[in-house]
Amino acid sequence: MFVNWSGLALCTFYICSFLLLPAKAKWTRLLGGLASVGRMSLTHYLLQTIVFVEITRSFSLYGKVGLAVGLLTCLVLFLCQIAASRWWLSRYTYGPLEWVWRCCTYAEVFPIRREKKSPQVS
Repeated sequence: MFVNWSGLALCTFYICSFLLLPAKAKWTRLLGGLASVGRMSLTHYLLQTIVFVEITRSFSLYGKVGLAVGLLTCLVLFLCQIAASRWWLSRYTYGPLEWVWRCCTYAEVFPIRREKKSPQVS
């Protein structure tokens, strides 16, 4: 019973800590780079699932990889996703699956490309 309650207490602590981090300007600057990943969360969630299922299945790694290797693999993929989402959102308004979801939700096709800013003429 203690293990169950301690897990719940630890989970609550983590959630509260993450919710309080943006109150400090330093953390807002540091975590601001993750905004692009949040805007493409559906795309990244499905991409991570597909990538890890394929890696595990292709190399027969299920149950054979330790926590350290798993964590390192996750961090590498997440860093790649941060870079990819920044690149994608600099050219497009939405992530690819977010755009499909939005079009299906509103039954309307929205433009996905960002409009290029034309130079201002004085």
